[in-house]
Amino acid sequence: MSPLTLNIFFTAFFSSIAGIAIIFIRHHTSSFLKTTKKRKELLKERKRELIENKERETAIKKELERRQNMENETEEMPKKEELTEKKRNSDTEVNSLFKKADLLLGRGMDKDAERILIQILAINEDHTKANIALGMLFLRRGEHKKAESMQKKLTELRPRDPAVYTNLGLCHFNQKKFSEALEAFQKAVELDSSRGARYVNLGKVYFAIEEYEDAEKSFQKAIKLEPRNIEFLFLLADTLKENKKLSEAKAVFERIVQIQPFNEEAKEEIKSLNILGF
Repeated sequence: MSPLTLNIFFTAFFSSIAGIAIIFIRHHTSSFLKTTKKRKELLKERKRELIENKERETAIKKELERRQNMENETEEMPKKEELTEKKRNSDTEVNSLFKKADLLLGRGMDKDAERILIQILAINEDHTKANIALGMLFLRRGEHKKAESMQKKLTELRPRDPAVYTNLGLCHFNQKKFSEALEAFQKAVELDSSRGARYVNLGKVYFAIEEYEDAEKSFQKAIKLEPRNIEFLFLLADTLKENKKLSEAKAVFERIVQIQPFNEEAKEEIKSLNILGF
């Protein structure tokens, strides 16, 4: 075979092999691309399914929570109604007991009333009327420590009631706790300055601690509100005497006689001061 023929043969042979290789590569590439595209589509489909599943799970969870809340509300309603009914029954019982206690107090049966009032407070410790009644009962009997405890409780229940602070001040005063009494009486005046008795209470504390100038001022304020109150006038006159203001004290006694011409006590005081040269 001549060199030219060999050359043509090998050229044709390698061309055939190259063609086959190209066809194989194209076929393989096409198959790979199709497989990759299919895989991407499968992944996309899987991702969509996962999203849908998650959305379904969320919806189911919300529905379950909604049903649970409905069940809880359904269970809660009878409980609330039951508590309301219990409170109604308790209030009815307490009101009935307080009427009995009030009736016993009116008849002077303090011990029996006390037992019922304590029973009421065992049911409802914040029952205002029972606290007031028991506090006044202790105060009237001279049980000042017990009365003080009740009045302190009432300052929580009725913080804007001047009578509560007045009674608390009396509890302190009767135990010679003068600084506490002064504080309580001042609070009573702060809440209500329209009554002379509130200033009188202050004056009595000042008199007890020998602060006669302050006592005098307090009694003067009381008399300004109730100028014909004989008790207030006597308190002022006694304070002036203690403070060595005898001429002024005599003038107050004379004022008492003007209001009550037959007041022998005031007349005797005037005579005594006349003897002393006033």
